[in-house]
Amino acid sequence: MLSTVSTLFCPRCREPLEACGGGSSIHRCTSCDGALVAQSALQSLLEALAEDLKNEECLNDVILQIPDKGARVNCPQCGSPMENYGYLSSDKVQIDGCSNCSVVWTDTDELGVMAALHARTMTAHDEVQLKRAIDDLEAAHFRALRRIRRSFRGIRF
Repeated sequence: MLSTVSTLFCPRCREPLEACGGGSSIHRCTSCDGALVAQSALQSLLEALAEDLKNEECLNDVILQIPDKGARVNCPQCGSPMENYGYLSSDKVQIDGCSNCSVVWTDTDELGVMAALHARTMTAHDEVQLKRAIDDLEAAHFRALRRIRRSFRGIRF
């Protein structure tokens, strides 16, 4: 959970961050649209955003790399330099994380691209699960046919 003791400021434009929703796990900058997200809330946030995108045709579109802002940022909570890394080991999005505070900073559009990438992985997972279910049904069907054939062969007319 993010700090609630004092006002948090955007590491990019130094404007105050605004808490989103009822909890204090997500704060956003109304000036530059960046977001500070507790790592514990990131998965559920991405799942919620991805759920809205899951059935969109745009998921098949090419996702271009979001240019990294370049300058490293300091954690809005503890002031330590944040580590910069690619989301899902991808070069599409570079996010900043503070291991001391367990938070990530996403610049403009990065959260949206992360949600699209997450939706793709969810869709791929759903497709794999569906294929397995179909394969299981087909296998059960052919096993039943083999049993019927064996029984039929044993009948004397």
